[in-house]
Amino acid sequence: MPLELIADSPNPKSPFKPFRERFWTLADQTDRLDIAVGYVDAASLVELATYVEKNSDVHLNLLVGMQYFEGFTVPQLSALRALEQRLRQDNLGKVLISTRVHYHGKLYSFGAESQNECVYVGSGNLSAISPSYSSTYEAGVLVSDGSRPIIDYMQSTLFKLGTPLQELEITPTNRDLKSPLEKIDEVEKTDEATPFELAEQLKPKYKFSIRIKDTDKSHLNVFFGKGRKAKGTGRILARPWYEAELMPGTAITRNKNYPQNNAEFDVITDNGFKFKCNVNGQDGNKNLRSSGSLSILGAYLKGHLEANGLLKPGQKVTAEILQKYGRSTVDLLFFEETNRWVMDFRPGVTND
Repeated sequence: MPLELIADSPNPKSPFKPFRERFWTLADQTDRLDIAVGYVDAASLVELATYVEKNSDVHLNLLVGMQYFEGFTVPQLSALRALEQRLRQDNLGKVLISTRVHYHGKLYSFGAESQNECVYVGSGNLSAISPSYSSTYEAGVLVSDGSRPIIDYMQSTLFKLGTPLQELEITPTNRDLKSPLEKIDEVEKTDEATPFELAEQLKPKYKFSIRIKDTDKSHLNVFFGKGRKAKGTGRILARPWYEAELMPGTAITRNKNYPQNNAEFDVITDNGFKFKCNVNGQDGNKNLRSSGSLSILGAYLKGHLEANGLLKPGQKVTAEILQKYGRSTVDLLFFEETNRWVMDFRPGVTND
């Protein structure tokens, strides 16, 4: 029984490919996916739904084994229902929820009933497939020859534990919605719920109010841009849900006090997270992005809109959404007293 070890690690020098890379490679080579996990997340559900939408020959069955008992957040439930509706509408599969017993395993079957069927058996919940999140330490094996008993078990036992989502009335949990930044390794959670500079209402030495444009395929809507096309099959892989970049405009980028020449710098966010940003592109600073994962900046900004109930997973950021949020700019502030850059996207705040 040939086995392939798959080990996710935050270590960039790890010799192993993360599961998300292996998942999308295998998904691109098959027309059937069967997934049974304990927990799901909004970003991965959006990316799966978009993959199915853009590639109409892909069938998908998904069992969620634990989350019914602990509660779905509003974004998770919204994304789950959108995926279910897409599958049911085109007769491409089912979303099943275990409501009677707790299932905590993680099994991913690729190409069941085909000559190339294989199964991943490991520790990764659905968030492990999303480029929107960095890898935590996960481990598993890909079983090729000899995978048939596992596939039979999934189909004859596990999927029978679930009830079709459309038959259930599920109320979202009322617990506080955590920022998606908490799942990204390149992000540090500070011990400041609100940065000292904002809590004490210090006056910034430099302030740059960067406009968030409601363009169709850029800024916070990069997800809707052109996805990656696989050379072998021609299938389209969706962009990560939280991927984002900002283009401040020359009135800001030509200011000598704004970061210049492809600079990289630490940013503290209004909700107490720390990550690196960089400027790049034309003239060395046309674009403002998060370093490492391009999803970090988007997770911060979109996370605020999601937490306020204004943005659903898979939905475009529009002028109307920003108007309801109370602002269409994000402030990049430099404080001389602390020698720190602070990013502020609190609703309705102007920092005048």
